[in-house]
Amino acid sequence: MLIHYGLPILILLIVLLLIFVILQIRIFTIKEDNIYDKLIKDQMLGGHYGEARNVVNQTLNKNYADDETYYLSGLITATEESQSEAIAEWERGLKSFPNSGILNYELAIANRSLSDNKKAMKYINKAVKNNPRNANYKSLEKELSESSDSKDK
Repeated sequence: MLIHYGLPILILLIVLLLIFVILQIRIFTIKEDNIYDKLIKDQMLGGHYGEARNVVNQTLNKNYADDETYYLSGLITATEESQSEAIAEWERGLKSFPNSGILNYELAIANRSLSDNKKAMKYINKAVKNNPRNANYKSLEKELSESSDSKDK
């Protein structure tokens, strides 16, 4: 009688263990979105840059910031203050997240707009190196390379 009940219990335990393992894999492979970045974006989309700035400051103060937080902060700064202050904000972000594709990309765009293609090329090369599949990064890298080649001739 004991053997008769032992097999279904063993199968049930194996199934539960498999479900547990699958759930653990799923939990640890899901890209976690920063809820604070979403709040910042929502405020920006509503045109509430002052409130977006407040959320950025809270996020930084609580050490919840990621590279996107600095990217968004730079956009707010560019809108409310100046491009040079935005560049400074993105550079601060790079100190914490040196391999950030988005920060390197924004700095490449900003330096290109200032006609500093050498510096722009440095940033875009790093962005492409860290995310070689990003079409926007590759496109800007190609544009800057072609611009550099035409100046050399």
